[in-house]
Amino acid sequence: VGQRHSYNDIFYSRTAMISIAQLNRVRGLDPDASTVTCEAGITIDALCAYLDERGYALRYCGNHGQQSLAGALATGTHGYGRDGGLMSELVMAVTLLGPDGRLFHTAEEHDLRALRLGLGTLGVVVEVTLAVMRSSPYVYRVASMPRQEFVARLDELARSHEYLRYTHHPFDDAAMLYLTIDATTEEYRSTEPVRYTGPPAGGAAWLAVPWLRMPAVRRVLGWAASVDRRGFSVVVPFSTSLFIRDGVIPNKSRGEEMLRRIGLRAFNRNDWLNMEVAITRDRFPEFAQLFAENLPRMSGFSMAHPYYACRVVGAATSVLLGPNFGRDVVFVDIHVDPRERRSDGFLRAVEAESVGALSARPHWGKVFFSERDVIRSVYPAANIDDFLAAKQRFDPGGVFSNAYSRRVLGV
Repeated sequence: VGQRHSYNDIFYSRTAMISIAQLNRVRGLDPDASTVTCEAGITIDALCAYLDERGYALRYCGNHGQQSLAGALATGTHGYGRDGGLMSELVMAVTLLGPDGRLFHTAEEHDLRALRLGLGTLGVVVEVTLAVMRSSPYVYRVASMPRQEFVARLDELARSHEYLRYTHHPFDDAAMLYLTIDATTEEYRSTEPVRYTGPPAGGAAWLAVPWLRMPAVRRVLGWAASVDRRGFSVVVPFSTSLFIRDGVIPNKSRGEEMLRRIGLRAFNRNDWLNMEVAITRDRFPEFAQLFAENLPRMSGFSMAHPYYACRVVGAATSVLLGPNFGRDVVFVDIHVDPRERRSDGFLRAVEAESVGALSARPHWGKVFFSERDVIRSVYPAANIDDFLAAKQRFDPGGVFSNAYSRRVLGV
């Protein structure tokens, strides 16, 4: 167990849990092989900082920097990308502590297909070798588009940009706000380090947050400021810090920086329940409709409106339990207020319809209610069979099984 970033009981055991937080060293960077080897308890933030200093980056990365690398891999943590997106896809070798206390090292693809995303049930991952890439300038663009037009052009946008994520425009009900990141030939000339928005605003700025959490107030502000016509772009030396920190910003006034900090606190509800489903990209319009149909009726001045944000991830074939195995998907990250009595029923309804009607796959590390038979039905049978065979190979006695593994896979 690492930072317990998971929103479910995947890490939990009634009898014994092993912390790997002290296994946090980088073993070395191999420029010739374009790999980095590190202990699996290192945080994503610490690993990215090490790579940044040497001009390297991870192609795909989650956005919670304090998550342990082992936990991120075991649960299918992802970034976004045209050709993939799971951090697990970067794994080139693993050292595993088995149930008999012996270390097992493997770079065999037959083993790695299961170990890359092992749900913690195959053994204790203690060391990992990951593929890395050289840092180079990328252009970071934020823009908006009418919602119907955006949904119609989603496939086009996903194919034409290396990284794409989007959400409902916070100030315009009829628009989508989206971010793209692409390689650029523009030279990065700044002599200053890349600037980030930093932590969400506190102090007096906190007074603005409750108002911004009310959709009716945001609509009025959006109309008054015509925010739907605004956007920005900035060229940065590409780094996974783009994903794990609060975001890069162009050299604007301190006032605009404060507004962005207030926005982070107002719109990022990290204290809410979090469910995520991987929808095939072509069926996202159907998901958007079923989400809207299941939304509980709430006042425009309520601060408990469910919302979602999306990251586009390309298909992968190297991770047996990858939610994007064999599919171009949209990871839809859904947030609901745990204090709202209708939240539980809303999440259950959205998940059941998404999985049942759209063959969506739940994120392994977030809230979900599907159990073994349903989970198995949305993955290729051969993938499940191969993972169960790996379980028998690495942990035949079920030493690393728990209630979660038995409930979702029957192992």
